[in-house]
Amino acid sequence: MSTSSDTQRVYGDLKNFSIFDITHTLMMSRKTALVSIQRGTKKGYVYFQDGQIINALDDDLSTGEKAAFKIFFWRSGSFTIDFDVEVPERNVKLDTENLLLEVARNMDEQQRDNVGRSDEEGGDAAAEQFDDRFRVELNKIFEKVATDTTPARDRYSVAAFDELLMALNDLDGSALFLRLGCKPRIKTAQGFTTIKQEPIAEGEIEGYLNSLFSESESEEFRARKETSTFYSSKEAGMFEVRAFLDQGRPSCIFRPASRSVPPLAQFGEAATELDGLLCEKKGLVILTGPYGGGKTELLAALLERGLRDHDQLVALFSRTQTYAFTEECGFMLRAPLNRFTMAREGSLRTAIEHGADVIAVDAVEDAAMLETAVRAASHGILVLITLELDAAPDLADRLRDLQARPGGERAVKDFSRSLIDVVHIELPTLRRLRPDDDLRDDLARGRFQRLHSA
Repeated sequence: MSTSSDTQRVYGDLKNFSIFDITHTLMMSRKTALVSIQRGTKKGYVYFQDGQIINALDDDLSTGEKAAFKIFFWRSGSFTIDFDVEVPERNVKLDTENLLLEVARNMDEQQRDNVGRSDEEGGDAAAEQFDDRFRVELNKIFEKVATDTTPARDRYSVAAFDELLMALNDLDGSALFLRLGCKPRIKTAQGFTTIKQEPIAEGEIEGYLNSLFSESESEEFRARKETSTFYSSKEAGMFEVRAFLDQGRPSCIFRPASRSVPPLAQFGEAATELDGLLCEKKGLVILTGPYGGGKTELLAALLERGLRDHDQLVALFSRTQTYAFTEECGFMLRAPLNRFTMAREGSLRTAIEHGADVIAVDAVEDAAMLETAVRAASHGILVLITLELDAAPDLADRLRDLQARPGGERAVKDFSRSLIDVVHIELPTLRRLRPDDDLRDDLARGRFQRLHSA
């Protein structure tokens, strides 16, 4: 574990200092802090106030006890403890002692019943079934957790898969194949190479996929018997993962995916000026352009700059998790595009309530989503969205669709007030349309003609 006096942060690895150890230390010292945890592509927040857990959030934007239970079942990964934080509103109702008792009880039951669940499955089950039962006092629970929760099989943990992926890179392979009962195999230019390890045993691929998939990806896998996602490893890089059922048994294929975030300067001198948008306190920025024109890449480059240079919380809604962001200063939460909703239990509402500085949406597909983006911007947040538009006049058509919705005239007025910039990109060209007062007034009155001459 290491510390940084300048930033009031502590860094470490869960293999050396578990979440239980962290909690115990913060409880005993009555500290107020944010514990940020990363396990592969999964992330979680746990907020402490005076040594008590008061708020939890995971990267699927689950909150409260449900998120806390999932995070406490993670046994590997890295963590950061930040003591210079403002804590959000309480969403964990249980006091910390009872919460830990429930986590430990569920861990005991998982081992005793020998149901073959992974950490993630155990956390999900606990999150859905927790209650206020007490069995032993707190110190005994910590001692028991320390001695009883070692994974029975950790050869195919995220870290172990990283070793296989590094072997894939070392052999300049095109794919890594994992199948029950077989040794891991890598396809190279010379043919297939078998990695000299034991064959993959029952439950190991399931355990890995459970730790890798988001909730929506898990649901898709159960429904369709196959799905694809991306996995980012600091040691090995970015990989596309295809999981499928082979004669009823899960198998998966890893392929190297060159999805590093392009530098902002790659889009030209005009793009470097967009860095100033990241310092806007609130408002709506629209990135337009045809399919394949570069707007998604430009959005990624802007977010990368923000996460690297600014202490910001970013919530990204997209179809896939294709980019590996550095997150040196900021922190990113991801959610599927279909969860971009202002519904009370929706992921967007959760991101707003947890103080997101930036909301990014790739891509806004219809007038309803555009209205949602406008409403999000009205909460004092910078909202960056992509729209598949060939030119500014097409934006006028989108605004007419918005105006035709129930309450559309009010939505268009809100749009005119919140709009900061429209950036049209069709590589190698990038143009900006920063609205002036006259254009804002026209838009508010439902007059879109000036967009046709923009």
